[in-house]
Amino acid sequence: KEMRIYKEEIFGPVLSVVRVKNFDEAINYYKIAIDLDPRDSFSYNNIGCCLEEKGLYSDAKTNYSMSLRHNPNNFDVYINRGDMRMRTGDYYGAISDYSIYQQNFATSPNIYLKRGLANLKANFKGKAYNDLKMADALGSERAMRIISEQNLSSW
Repeated sequence: KEMRIYKEEIFGPVLSVVRVKNFDEAINYYKIAIDLDPRDSFSYNNIGCCLEEKGLYSDAKTNYSMSLRHNPNNFDVYINRGDMRMRTGDYYGAISDYSIYQQNFATSPNIYLKRGLANLKANFKGKAYNDLKMADALGSERAMRIISEQNLSSW
């Protein structure tokens, strides 16, 4: 019975409130889900996303960490936390998160693009070039343009 409530009564409404960007209400639904299952990595991750949208980066980071504590294989969290770290200027943290994701999904052009941009922001131009070249080889449409715009081709 609890799982039925969990899926029908929580995640149906939560999707509709997230679509209209009512993040406080979404957070309340996810907290109900966590009350039912305190190890719910999915809900901690999504609370982190909602808090990030509200600009509450420290609280978002705490929830992303809770998500990973309960499920270190929830690789979407590494992308979400890495993106937040990029927005807040924590380029080394972003590189770390993107690298963990990349180790598990090596054929994703997007992860090489993201890590390349983080390396560029951290002024690791050689690493940025290598990641962006890999993103290009895997089909990224933006990677070569960034290499050209940043004059990275000499690396």
